[in-house]
Amino acid sequence: MKTVDSVAASHGWGAVSPLLLGEEPQGQVHDGHQWLGFFATSLVVAEQLQEAGARCGAVVGHSGGEITALVTAGCLSVEDGARVLAERTAAVEAAALTAGAMTVVDVPAWRARALCEVVDRVTLSVAVDNGPRRTVVSNEEGPVKRFEAAALALGIRTSRLWPPHSYHHPRLGPANKALSRAVADIEVRAPRVRGYSPQLGRYIRTVDDVWGLIHGMLTLPVGFRDALGVLHDDGFEEFVEVGAKQLMCEAVRGTLPASVRTVATLPGQAQARQFPRLAQALAVGGIPDGDAGPVEESAQVRSPLPPLPPLREPAAPVPQTAPAPIAPSLRPPSEAPLVAAPQKNQEARGTGEVREVVRRRFADMLGYPIEIIEDDTELEAELGVSSVKKTKAVVALLDHYGLATPSSQLPIGSARTVAQIADFLTSLPVDSR
Repeated sequence: MKTVDSVAASHGWGAVSPLLLGEEPQGQVHDGHQWLGFFATSLVVAEQLQEAGARCGAVVGHSGGEITALVTAGCLSVEDGARVLAERTAAVEAAALTAGAMTVVDVPAWRARALCEVVDRVTLSVAVDNGPRRTVVSNEEGPVKRFEAAALALGIRTSRLWPPHSYHHPRLGPANKALSRAVADIEVRAPRVRGYSPQLGRYIRTVDDVWGLIHGMLTLPVGFRDALGVLHDDGFEEFVEVGAKQLMCEAVRGTLPASVRTVATLPGQAQARQFPRLAQALAVGGIPDGDAGPVEESAQVRSPLPPLPPLREPAAPVPQTAPAPIAPSLRPPSEAPLVAAPQKNQEARGTGEVREVVRRRFADMLGYPIEIIEDDTELEAELGVSSVKKTKAVVALLDHYGLATPSSQLPIGSARTVAQIADFLTSLPVDSR
């Protein structure tokens, strides 16, 4: 707690520990206290479980809880994890965007996306997929209000979340860049314990994966339902919530078969007194007196498998150059063809013209206004474009300009922005066939 309080103080906030211990807060309560409070609580519970001897096969975090999971997995120190969360809040506030909002809608993600298309297809997007009837939509206050009104007219229930910001939305791209700059000096390590990232859509394997998550954590959508499906397919049958309340176990129970067991460690104050007994029971593989219940901001996942089950291979190779993530898109891309006919001359490929064509291609693919996609926007980290989708777009651009197919030795995968892809295209010769 001293470490977390120190990080809070470095940002001009009061200590977090009094808020968690029921004491009088020191100064004004800040939005950052919420995230640091989740973080500290989950880490204390995880440490107690480890000391009791509870076995952990993998960890999975949710939104800001992904940083807690990284610390638990040994990728970040406690101080650096707290720094990332504090800088995350500071970056969003410094961006000074118009008021944002997030609302939960009780329909599956595909139906929420369809309603977004009807209300405001340009800016509304699904930020979180927690299960068949638990989807979060994010954007500015105005479009979210219109979305809620449309849902109400259809008899669909919505409920507003507490953050006054539109997390997991491309409009926070500049804030995510500021976050990345602010924490560029932290020490990052490969995981000691298996971890799965719902935002990256894969297991955390390398230092690059950790940086990829940090570089996209404010903009990438949270595919928690898909993460649960992957973990269950890999043999995990028991999920232990590591933190306060019972926020995420409902997603587990609503997504996975009834045979899957969920365990809440701190569902309320009364149960907190029973936590030592629960920790001991989990250490020996049992759940006492029906304490089964829910996974919150960060969760340990137990399984009859060995502590480190085999990793499944990612859909696309992980780049070994700069720390950029490969994140599968959670929204169906548009396969609309490019409007202009192929051009067979080198002079037609001026840098500015090519960048505009590349931006338009990705805007059409994602259904976003072209203004959102800047020359230095990280297509994977900030917009969730998977490496496979990016490759398809590059192939279409090769056809558009009538360019020769590049050799496998050329670094297509290292081109992460509009500017880099445009530079790559202008470096290729015209196909003479």
